[in-house]
Amino acid sequence: TFEEYSSAMRSLALKLMHLVIQSLGIDYDDFESRQFRLKDSKSAMHMNYYPPCPEPLKTIGLPMHTDSPCLTILHDGGIGGLQIYRNGTWIGVPPVRNAFIFLIGDMLQVI
Repeated sequence: TFEEYSSAMRSLALKLMHLVIQSLGIDYDDFESRQFRLKDSKSAMHMNYYPPCPEPLKTIGLPMHTDSPCLTILHDGGIGGLQIYRNGTWIGVPPVRNAFIFLIGDMLQVI
């Protein structure tokens, strides 16, 4: 169900945030007590479906943007289409079947 999937994704996000905080050399328990409580934080889930298009240059996607949350977890369904902007160039991210893509968002860069 949607609720089960949402719960599983939230659990995954909390585990990833724990690892990210530790990798920054920050004590996780201290971070939780002083900064903000990740367990109490809100999350949002967006589900979009972009079927393969025979003429991809004629499709309408999202405009260039950054993700504001700490962490974004994407599943592209093996279709692809995600691009990153690096050094003035758009680079396609190759799809990896049965895998998630983790993006560091604006809020995490502040930490």
